[in-house]
Formats: sequence, C-alpha cells, structure tokens
Amino acid sequence: MKEFSKNLIIALIAQSISFLASIVMSLLVPKILSVEQFGYWQLFLLYNTYVGFSLLGLNGGIYLTEGGKKRSTVNRALVGSQIRFGIISQLFVSLLFIISSFFLVDQQDRLFVCISTAVYLIISNTNDLIGYLFQAINETRLFSLSTTIDRVLYLVVLVFLVGIFRTDSYRPYIILFICTKTIALFYSLFKGKDFLISENLPIDVTVREVIKSVRIGIKLSLSTIAGSLILGAERFMIDSHMGINVFSKVSFSLSMANFFLLFSSQFAMVLFPELRRVDTRSLSSSFVRIDSILSLILPAIYILYFPLSIFINLWLPHYNDSLIYLGLMIPLCIYDGKMNIVGTTYYKVLRQEGKLLMVNIVAMFISFSLGAVACFVLNNLFLTLLSAVFAIILRSWYSEYNFYIYFNKKRVVSFAFELGLTILFYVSVYLGGYGFGLILVCYILYVFFYRKFIVGEIKKIVKH
Repeated sequence: MKEFSKNLIIALIAQSISFLASIVMSLLVPKILSVEQFGYWQLFLLYNTYVGFSLLGLNGGIYLTEGGKKRSTVNRALVGSQIRFGIISQLFVSLLFIISSFFLVDQQDRLFVCISTAVYLIISNTNDLIGYLFQAINETRLFSLSTTIDRVLYLVVLVFLVGIFRTDSYRPYIILFICTKTIALFYSLFKGKDFLISENLPIDVTVREVIKSVRIGIKLSLSTIAGSLILGAERFMIDSHMGINVFSKVSFSLSMANFFLLFSSQFAMVLFPELRRVDTRSLSSSFVRIDSILSLILPAIYILYFPLSIFINLWLPHYNDSLIYLGLMIPLCIYDGKMNIVGTTYYKVLRQEGKLLMVNIVAMFISFSLGAVACFVLNNLFLTLLSAVFAIILRSWYSEYNFYIYFNKKRVVSFAFELGLTILFYVSVYLGGYGFGLILVCYILYVFFYRKFIVGEIKKIVKH
C-alpha cells in the first residue's frame, strides 16, 4: 500500500506538471497561432495517437507478461532482446513512412506533419517499450519522472516561444515537442539500461519471443487503437470533409476536455500493477468502491464547464464556436475517464483483452457509422460529435454492467441517475448562464442522495 501511495503521488505530481503544460499549449498557443496553423499542430497530435500501432502490441505483450513482477525476478535477456528488436523494427517503419509521404502527400504543411510524425514514431515507441516495462514491474515513478522531464522542458521553452518570440508558425512547436520527448527518452533508457545491455539471445529465439509477446499484446494494442478511433474517426472525417479550420476549433475543445482525462490515465497506470497482486475477492470489493466513487466525483466536471467557458470566451474570442463543441463533449470526461480507470484496467487485470477488444470495436463501429452519416450525408457537425459521445457512454455502461455481473455485485449509483444528470447538463448548456444554477443544484441533490455511501467511505479513509 505504501508503494502504491508513493507511485500515485509521483504520478499525480507528474500529471499536474503535464496539466500545466497542456493549459499553456491549449490556451497560449492558439492565442499566437492562426486557426489554420493551430489546426496543423492539432493534426500532428492526432497522428501521434496512432503511431503506437506499429509495435503490433509488443509493448502490451511485455506489459501483460511481466505485470506484477519485481525487477529482480524479470528475465533481463528475454525482455531486453525483445526491446532491442522492437527499436530496430521501428527505425524501418519510420523510414518507410517518410518515403511513402514524399510520394503520397503533395501539400507542404501536411508533408511536414507526416515526416515529423515518422520521426516522433521512433522516439515515442521506444519510450513505450521501456515505459510499459516500468509500469509492469511497478516502477511507475520512473515513467512518471520521464514524463515530468519532458513536460518541464517543454513548458520552459514554450513560454519563450509564445511569450518572448511570439512564434506564429506551428513548426517550431512540433520540433520542440520532439526534442523534449527525446531528452526524456534518454532518462528512461538510462534507468532501464540493465535491460538494454543484457545478454543478447539468438535471433531465432528473440523472434520467437517477440511473436509470443505480439500474440499476447496485439488484442490490447488493437483495442487501444479501436478505443481512440471512437472519437478519432470523427476528427479524421471532420478534417477531410469540413476543412482544417473546423477541425482546428473542434480539436481546441477536445484539448480542454483532455485536461481531465490526463489524470484518469495516470491513476489507471498506477492501479494496474497493484491490482495484479490482489485476490479475486479484493478485486471485487475494490471495483465497486472505485466505480461508485468515480460516479459521484467525476460529474462535478459539469459544473466547471461554465466558468471555463466564460474564461475561454474572454481569452480566445475567435474560438467562441468551440465552446458549443466543448459542451457537447464534456461528458467524455466522465465516461471515458471511468472507462480508463475501471473498465480498461479491470479487463487487463482479469486478462480479458479479447472482450476489451470486442467492446472497443463495437463502440468504434457505432461511432463510425453514425458519424459518417452525420458528417457526409447530413453535413451536421453537432450530430457527428454526438455520435462519438453516444458510443463512449454505451461502452462505459456496458463494461461496468459486465463487471458487476462478473463479480456478482449490485451497483451503488443508479445508471438512471447518472444518465439523468448528463441530460440535465445538456439542458444547462442550452440555457447558458441560467444553466449553471440548474446543474449546480442538481449535482448537490445527486450527491446528497448518496450521502450515506460518501460518509461511509470517508470513515474508512480516516480509519486507515
């Protein structure tokens, strides 16, 4: 428990720094860049979401195989040989991507974004191979410290680019992004050097072990890609059909929502190795507690939307349209956040990667089908975005229901109450200023209804 608390605190500190860097990127960068330039910056970030797929699940396989072990018990030669093989393979993938881009992309800005993505692919995937290993052996603090180095350096130089030089081209921001990630990677390589300089297994043995890890991790990798495409597909559609300017404004609203999702991913990262070490009974009780607490705490984000929208309207008036999109997508913070922490984590702990993959594929198919009709047939941006929100809510609910059945437990917080609060939030957004009072009162009543559970959890925390 002490190790878990230490890892969690370091992860939250790292995420707080990332949060600060994200605020600067999301609020200062669009203040300097034009809507179009900001769109290309966001396009680079979107492409980066999918570079991990070229590992074909190798990192996930190592993560799942070694999950819960201590560094001293890990076979260094076995893991190190796979990591080195993975790094070399990514060099070839990156080179192939760069050559293809010169033949397939004729617009200069998009070509620059593609080549930058190819360079970032090597750095990011190498970092993932090492970082996933750190997470598996419960040394998440090393991964968190690597993130901290990256974000602090980025933040310092970003302040100079924005505040002093007022750089109005997206290209220096991309170059800076890649450079700081590279420096952070050197830290991870240094901390994992015992794996990198370990004994080299024969190539046939290495390939056999890589294939074994890929078979284990490919489901997790595919499910991650499918999960990100639930919303990512809509963004690709918007970029291709509605143009870079509309894409830019939608991406800006998403960057606001991502503030809250960053913390959920860090908590999930620390939670996984800890849960791998507990018995089924403890898994059952911890699931109910974590899910119930999240169902009561996360909806407070609905209240934060209103002061945030006022600030953005004053600070970035040319992104006023983004406030409407942000209102549509705020529920992502609740349902995607819960899926990250309890859904995906428990699927992995119980080794149900196949079920996680199917859940994400079905949600992606729903989002893609509805989004394609809304975007290309109806030409309706709001319905396009709502398609993704609808699919993410369904995915979260199904996963929670599935685990309550699996653990033979009863849900503390009613699905109907949760949905009702979400619908009332949309009504509040429509009402504008008056809506803040409505959602505030509704949330207070929502929490008051479950006050006995909340008081009980507080007493448990105080006792420990």
